[in-house]
Amino acid sequence: MANLEIHLAENCNLNCKGCAHFSQLAAKELADPAVLERDFARLSEISEGLVGKIHLMGGEPLLNPDVCKIMISARKYFSQSKIILLTNGVLLPKMDDEFYETAAKHNIIIDATPYPIQIDWDKVNEKIAKFGCQFNWHAGDKPGEKTFRKYTLDKEGKQNARLNFMRCGMANSCVLLRDGKLYPCSIIANIHHFNNYFGKKGELEKPMLPSKIDYIDIYKATSYEEILRFMAHPAPFCRFCKLDEWVETGTWTTSKREISEYL
Repeated sequence: MANLEIHLAENCNLNCKGCAHFSQLAAKELADPAVLERDFARLSEISEGLVGKIHLMGGEPLLNPDVCKIMISARKYFSQSKIILLTNGVLLPKMDDEFYETAAKHNIIIDATPYPIQIDWDKVNEKIAKFGCQFNWHAGDKPGEKTFRKYTLDKEGKQNARLNFMRCGMANSCVLLRDGKLYPCSIIANIHHFNNYFGKKGELEKPMLPSKIDYIDIYKATSYEEILRFMAHPAPFCRFCKLDEWVETGTWTTSKREISEYL
């Protein structure tokens, strides 16, 4: 498995328009470090630790007060993996020395997405230099360059799932682990936030629901080969994505939490 995503928090302290993880719609929910450690242990056992890259993210991962504990746990079970903490950067100036020291000691890369917002990067740089942390701008961009991409959905589910899977940049590159289940992309894993939010507002007649064959349970899988074979096949949920309408639409902006951001 080349890439794996882990949510440390479902919610976020930014309000991004059209978030692919639906974090601006999510209620406050933090990952339990004990549950994550159990899942890390199982996935490491079945894969023999052969996961190329792990993103500790969200939502906003720094909202989780157990972020240091989770970083240590991830490195414990995936000693050879590239582990990246993907953050919007808002809380980086407020993080204590323990956070930076833990990231440096356990070889966790701090990766900040360059939103056009005011952040005291001088203070962050001082901490990074003090503890010798690894730091990257996400995707090589710089502050102020973040754009908005619309991930258009088809609430009727009439798209060609197989064709979508073959063409989608998320398939197999945004595999997400949550509660012992591996989802082939972040949209499938997080669509419940969309369903819950717009369902309660009465704007969604029928939820877009993943089926039991849209994910694989790591505790029921008998081998890593079984997991990899599962990930190599189209997910039925792919029929809900209007891939031809996934387009860059301009600079980053805040969300009005309107269903039109996705439909």
